[in-house]
Amino acid sequence: MEAFNISGLHHPYRKCGKTMQMIVKVIGVLIGLFVMANGIWTVMMPPYGDEPTGYAIIAVGIFLPVITFYVAGIDDRSEA
Repeated sequence: MEAFNISGLHHPYRKCGKTMQMIVKVIGVLIGLFVMANGIWTVMMPPYGDEPTGYAIIAVGIFLPVITFYVAGIDDRSEA
């Protein structure tokens, strides 16, 4: 019955939550890198004139990991 005690400090699923946070962080970084690569592709390839769109895509690719780590930090502070 100890597995159902969710108020205790030694909850068996607490470690699983940390693992999931790490997986989400890695996925956030990978998606950010792919989005930045897409933005660079948009800036460098013809037709020319799409540079502002490419720079906006690169900015989104930079902010995705930042937002992911910020949200994970909020979750870490709420558990402490």
